[in-house]
Amino acid sequence: MATASLPREQGLDEALRDLLWPVRATPIERYVRVAIVAAWLALAVHDLGPPHHHSLPGELPGWSVMTLAMMGIAALPAVRYVSMSSLRWRRTRAVCEFGIVYLGTWVLVGGAAYGALWLLGPTRNRELLVVITLVVAAIWQLTPQKRRALRDCHRAVPLPPTGTRATAGCVAFGWTHARACVASCWALMTIMVVATTAHLLWCGVVTAIVLHERWAIRPRRATRETAAVLCAGACVVALVAVAL
Repeated sequence: MATASLPREQGLDEALRDLLWPVRATPIERYVRVAIVAAWLALAVHDLGPPHHHSLPGELPGWSVMTLAMMGIAALPAVRYVSMSSLRWRRTRAVCEFGIVYLGTWVLVGGAAYGALWLLGPTRNRELLVVITLVVAAIWQLTPQKRRALRDCHRAVPLPPTGTRATAGCVAFGWTHARACVASCWALMTIMVVATTAHLLWCGVVTAIVLHERWAIRPRRATRETAAVLCAGACVVALVAVAL
């Protein structure tokens, strides 16, 4: 099946404007936006509330909400593509099929990441782990594999209109899009796994990085810029850890 490209936004400012004030969006696209906003509010309430006991089963619901908030924004062009490529009566179902596979893939990735962290046991110097993760993420931003994965995030496939082929098409697109996003953003999202303080701040920083490179006119320059930001973040965390 031949591949196509998702329409790339002209810039981050227009992408954010479309997120906040969608023009001619279908109802299911608006519902997705409402869900993303609700996820961000839930993250804010959780982060500003009392400390919570961390365990693997307890982390997965929070990871799911965080994935919806952060990666849901990045997936909005794909959601629009699925919605506009489906028959009117099938749009809601098509987006749900895509979304379940896309978010489900990220939930599995989060479970594996938290499982690996749990196997490592308690880490006395968590700041050092955050610094290492930031440096690894910065290095990954500069690799050809990162640029290839970022290009794959804009690829799409023709979606059959009806029947089981339509369902299979939405599921396959959800999987291929999730796989590309995971390959592109795994290092960035690892920061969210190891960071235990200023979690909401990290959510904002990582989301801004993802959006910047996803909608950039010059993706290669964007990845270099975000790599520099990540290196600067590593230095700040290291200096704060030393000062404390």
